[in-house]
Amino acid sequence: MQPTSNGAGVTASMQFHRELLERSLDIITVLDDEGRIVYQSPAFERFFGYPQDAIIGQPVVEYIHPHDWAATAAAIGRIRAGERETEAVTVRFRHFDGSWRFIEAVGRLWAFDGQSYLLVNTRDVTEKQQILDQLSATNEFLTKTIDSSRNVVSITRARTGEFVEVNQEWLRVSGYERDEVIGRTANELGIWGTTENRDRVIAAVEAGGGRLRDFGVVTYTRNGPRELIINVETLESDGEQLILMTGSDETDRRVVEEQLRQAQKMEAVGQLTGGVAHDFNNLLGIILGHAELLREVAEQGGELGPLIEPILQAADRGATLTQQLLAFSRRQVLAPRPVQLDTVVTRMHPLLQSTLTPAIRLTCSYVDALWSCLVDPGQLENALLNLVLNARDALGNDGSIHIDIANRSVAEPVGDRVSGLDAGDYVTVSVIDDGPGMDEATMARAFEPFFTTKPPGRGTGLGLSMVFGFAQQSGGQVEIDSNPGQGTRVTVWLPRALPAAERAIERPLQRSFHATGGETLLVLEDQPELLNVVQRMLEDRGYRVLPATDAESALAWLDSGDPIALMLSDIVLAGSRRGPDVVREARERVPALPVIYMSGFPAVEAEDGNLPGAVGPILPKPFTGATLAQRVREALDASAAKSN
Repeated sequence: MQPTSNGAGVTASMQFHRELLERSLDIITVLDDEGRIVYQSPAFERFFGYPQDAIIGQPVVEYIHPHDWAATAAAIGRIRAGERETEAVTVRFRHFDGSWRFIEAVGRLWAFDGQSYLLVNTRDVTEKQQILDQLSATNEFLTKTIDSSRNVVSITRARTGEFVEVNQEWLRVSGYERDEVIGRTANELGIWGTTENRDRVIAAVEAGGGRLRDFGVVTYTRNGPRELIINVETLESDGEQLILMTGSDETDRRVVEEQLRQAQKMEAVGQLTGGVAHDFNNLLGIILGHAELLREVAEQGGELGPLIEPILQAADRGATLTQQLLAFSRRQVLAPRPVQLDTVVTRMHPLLQSTLTPAIRLTCSYVDALWSCLVDPGQLENALLNLVLNARDALGNDGSIHIDIANRSVAEPVGDRVSGLDAGDYVTVSVIDDGPGMDEATMARAFEPFFTTKPPGRGTGLGLSMVFGFAQQSGGQVEIDSNPGQGTRVTVWLPRALPAAERAIERPLQRSFHATGGETLLVLEDQPELLNVVQRMLEDRGYRVLPATDAESALAWLDSGDPIALMLSDIVLAGSRRGPDVVREARERVPALPVIYMSGFPAVEAEDGNLPGAVGPILPKPFTGATLAQRVREALDASAAKSN
């Protein structure tokens, strides 16, 4: 109700305005031209504790915090100069009890009765300021925490992809400055490379219910491509969805890892090369020394037999060493077929026992209904022999060796030492000894080529590495379980032969033992010395041989009109042309020409799978005359049967 203007109304009006001032949430202060307080509304005592009129006539600056004097004086000056009609400041004002309260003051000029005053409305905002200070401190803490993180951190708007915040690590990794990033999108900066890459991340976040864990991405920055592992959370702020992304830059670590792998590879190659050179130099010493003796004895008409045998033995040892190296590198030629491990072990038991001292006991056990495994039987026997010999050397003069065979099914990799083993069914054969065992450092190097704990001259260090390569090339794995003083268990995992393969176990090949003949054979070999040996081996068995050291001479023999029954060709030839290329041209002249390929690295060549006219598998070098003659005879007989 508006008070009336009669006498009683004047009194009521005064009472109305007095109560209005007393109940006002704001404090009304009037300052004169010199900044003295000439009026304080009653609310002043309620908020600041001073008795009514106690500070009338006092300069207001005496009650303002010294650090806020400059801001207060500047605001008053701008109002009095007419630069601002009103001016608001937040300053600290001293309470009657000596504490400081935050006030928000808004001033304006007021002219009354010919005098100029500053009318100030003041509100106590201490609690609000404390909350703001706490938020500021929290924000500063979070900012410093995020900026000190070694992870990249960014916050973007989910709807537009605009960057709201990035930390210092993000800027360091990306190579951008902060003002180049905030307000722009990753697509504008080319961070994702393509829009589809960002969409892929967003789709993964949505599929994860607004979050993403350990997701690999490649980003494109001023510093080049960077590989990140990121984690994503969806946040909401003021009704807007934001995306918080944190991530670790894996680029440098992976570069270091690759450098380490390369260094380890080179170290292994160096060790392998040194070991091969050492062993082959010994073998060459035997061969060259006896060859010189052969020449001397032959000139004197003496007996040659005793000198020939060591040469053959050294060459055989060299071939064995090569096969072990190929096994380790998983480049040997395998002919896998279903094999019953218990049958193999039973058959080998007398041989294995003969390699042991009488004081070493050899026992075997296997489960009933043992599955067949899919392996090369010859290489399997070689691996078993190596494992038993290793166990024997660990035992010394006495002890026990046990061979255990079992069926094993795995749904995931089993243990650290068989990581990478595919899920499926396997047959395992374990060779267990009760010898001194191995420590962790020895086990870590057990499969390294030429690593051995045996005394000099007692082993090449290729036994376990050969087993390792054979198992992996067969689709299996090897694990070692050992502790000092508790013996050693070496387990070979071999893939189970599928039931269909078990029912279709290969029948023995019908081999011809008539390994001689009179047919004409074309032999392409670019090493004249080896060509001469092959020619001599075949001619001694009755064949007519047309020798060729290059493509031109081989094709010339084909153009001569000689009835060539079979071609033997090396795969790798000097120059740019390979054996299969020459064979293709040869088969244009003789379309049905059968071919036996020869190679010193047969498994690698077999991976090519494009060997025209091939009859049977690649003939691995080195080979004996008997092996060569047998393969030639089989190929000729198979070709004749096919033509009939």
